[in-house]
Parts: sequence; structure tokens; C-alpha cells
Amino acid sequence: MVTLRPDQRIAVEALYAHLRAGVRRVLVQAPTGWGKGTVAAELLRRCEAQGRKALFVSHLADINRDIAARAKAYGCQRVGVMMGSAPEGDADPAVVVATVQTLFARRVERPAADLVLWDECHRAAASSYADVRAAYPGAVHVGFSATPERADGATLGDAFDVLVPGPSPLELVALGCLAPVRVLAPTETTQALAREPWEAWPGGSPGVLFAHSLAHSRECAEQLLTLRGIRAAHVDADTKDREALIRAFNDGALDVLCCYRLFVEGVDVPRAEVVMLATLFGHAGGYLQAVGRGRRVAAGKVGCTVVDLRGNVHRHGLPDEARTYHLDGEAIRRAEKLPSIVQCRKCHAWGPGGQTCSACGAQLPPPPPPKVLARDLVEVRTKADSTDDRFARLVRFVRDAMARGSNPWSAAHRYRGTYGEAPARADMVAAIRAAS
Repeated sequence: MVTLRPDQRIAVEALYAHLRAGVRRVLVQAPTGWGKGTVAAELLRRCEAQGRKALFVSHLADINRDIAARAKAYGCQRVGVMMGSAPEGDADPAVVVATVQTLFARRVERPAADLVLWDECHRAAASSYADVRAAYPGAVHVGFSATPERADGATLGDAFDVLVPGPSPLELVALGCLAPVRVLAPTETTQALAREPWEAWPGGSPGVLFAHSLAHSRECAEQLLTLRGIRAAHVDADTKDREALIRAFNDGALDVLCCYRLFVEGVDVPRAEVVMLATLFGHAGGYLQAVGRGRRVAAGKVGCTVVDLRGNVHRHGLPDEARTYHLDGEAIRRAEKLPSIVQCRKCHAWGPGGQTCSACGAQLPPPPPPKVLARDLVEVRTKADSTDDRFARLVRFVRDAMARGSNPWSAAHRYRGTYGEAPARADMVAAIRAAS
């Protein structure tokens, strides 16, 4: 039997409530480290116990091996595995764990399933996922994702009908399931690196580096090794000994894994205490997934340091900020009225202005007042606009502020810089509603 934590049990109960109501496609969202494998094993066990067949689908062999082992340990009697070679395990499995690549290639050998569980379901738009999903029109589909947003920022509303939210990152930190995080970053988002990665890497701490290209990843690995003496290696999709390098990292024989986007999801490296972002992430999903590589708990690990050399945090917010997740509109939304983030004068980590620094406990300075930046003054000489034109421009200013991660009310200062007068409060409220 699987023993679920209260937060996991709440999510499972919510999932089954939707299934009893006739919903056939449910997405379960929860941060990295929540225990997706445990919950998946419980769902597989329940399905087999009901005399039905289940299929777990992932794009990574390591995840599938883990799920197959969990399913057996947690009570599943007939477990089969489909990954590249001939099927393994039980000859007549009630539970099948398979890679999406194998299912996509073996159209005539696909196992029967009443329940299909999808790992990293934000990949649903990929042709292989869509093809396999279409092969099970009568099954119940349950997806798991920490960031239910496609690579282009689109929602998953065409693949799922209902979203079940899990606990927040801060709740998981309080439960000891997620490592606390601090962020070091420049004062604003920048196209150039704030420092060279080899210079900025904190001591000999183990971690993962996200470069802005394959060539940059190779260069970072070489510089960390030759200029700092830090045991680093570049890893990409064509690296033949990739799994061996990951094991070497987790075993302590290697300290830094350098990559270009490769480890954004699906890689379990609990030893990582540093996540260095030497690239810009266009959407919150990739940013949060990358940070998640350093948030798994491990013996002796006290937390994760995010070294954000491009200032992604100013675009997408602090990793632990409250967010809501949706199947329509904007997929990942930051909660309203969040305090501006400021830099701690003692340890230089970033946190909510006016509050206590989560990294060192010092009092953070108050947030600075909104200001009109030079780049915001390009429309100062705009000709006289109608009332409707002014409101439309105000809505655009609000959207721009929200896209930068700024307080939407800062748009009032940009509006004043354009028209020479502040917008009415009622217009600001209406503009924020229209932009949300």
C-alpha cells in the first residue's frame, strides 16, 4: 500500500471527484519534489485493483524504471515495461510503463489501457504525444506537470479539461520536501551576462549550469575546469555517456553539469545545490523547471542558490512567488499585488521588499518607488489621442509592466510620462482588469 501525505491525498481525492463527475482528462499540477512518482504508483495500484489496465507514459527511461519499481513495491502484481527492446516483465501486464518514443514507433503493439498517466504532460503538443493520446480515445487521461505550459507559452486546454492544483513551493519547503531557494541576480533583466559563469560559480558547490548555446555550454565546462579547478562536464542529447555522467554527479565524482536546455525537466540530480542561469527563458515554465533541478532535498543539503546571470527573476518572478495555473488564457500567472523584489544588503540575495531575507534573516530594504525608465520615454511626444486611444495605451502599458514582472500600477508613471498627467484611479483599475 502507498502512504500518501495529506497534500497528496487531497490532490488524489480532487482527481477522483472529477472522474466521478464524468471528466475524462485531468491535469495535476504540483512543484518538482512533490512526489509525483508516489501518486502515480497509487493511481496505478488502484486501477489494477479495480480489474482495469493502466499505462504510464514518459519520455525518459530513468523515470520509467523508477515508476515500474515503485508500482511493484507499492502493490501492483502484474507490471510490464516497454522501452525500445522487447517488452519486459509480466507476460499479461495490468500495468505497463512505456516511453512515448516506443509507443509512437510500435503502433501495432500498443497495450490496452483504461487509464493513461502522462509524465511531463506539458509536452502534449509534440507529434509523438498527440499520436499516442489519440490511440486511447476511451481511456481516462491524467497528466502531471510542475509547469503546465507549452514551450511557446500556450496552455494545455486542448489536451485536458480540468486542472487540479497541488501545494505551493513554500508549503513543500515547510514539509521538508523541497529545498529552500535564494536568488543572486543583476538589478534588471539583461541581454549580456552579468558576470562570466566561471567567475560567478559559488565555491565548489555542486550544481547545474544552463548555457545559452551548445558551444557556450562546452566553453563553460572547460573554463570551470581549467580556470577554477571545478570538475565540470558538458552534456547534450548526443552525449553517449550522458547517464554515466549524471550518475557521476550524483555520486560526487563530478561537480557541475553544463547543458543547453537539456536538463530543464525530467532529470533527478538531488545533489545539486546551485542552478546557474546563463541564458534567458522566454516563458515562466522553462525558468521554473530549470530552477527545480536544484530544489530536491538530499542528506546534508541546506538549500539551493540560483545564480541568475541574465536577470530572469525580474521577468518571471521569484521561484516561490504565489502563482496560479490555468487551461485557458495565460497558462502561468503570478498572484496579484506581489511586493517588488529587492536585493539584501547583507548577503545580496533577492527577496520581497520590506520583508525578512529568506537566505540570511536580515531585514530587506523597502521596495523602491516606481520610476519612469529611459526606455519608457519613447512615446512622450505622442500626438493628442482620443479617450479610447488613451485607455488602450494604458492597457498596453499595464501589460508591459506585468510582462517585466513589475507592479501593474507602475504603468501610471509611464502614462504620465507620455501624456503629462496621471490616469484616473478608475481607469487604472479598469486597465488592470482588461490586461489580466
